[in-house]
Amino acid sequence: VRVQPGGHFICKLGDTLTRFTAGLIYLLYRSFQSVCIVRPFTANPSGSERFLVCRNLKTSIQISFIQHFDYLLQHHE
Repeated sequence: VRVQPGGHFICKLGDTLTRFTAGLIYLLYRSFQSVCIVRPFTANPSGSERFLVCRNLKTSIQISFIQHFDYLLQHHE
């Protein structure tokens, strides 16, 4: 799936404490105008279900961010 400039992206997160997830959140934060982590009202209170909501993809994404994301994917534990 490809997100067009100005588009939105939603990702379900199981854990936000890993190095991979922290790196992913940082890259998305730098790539979108607005990023927030949302916990649905209907979620199990003892569960860790969260959604990363990214709005308005920036038109100028630096190649270094794409390279860093590729590195994260290759070295994911």
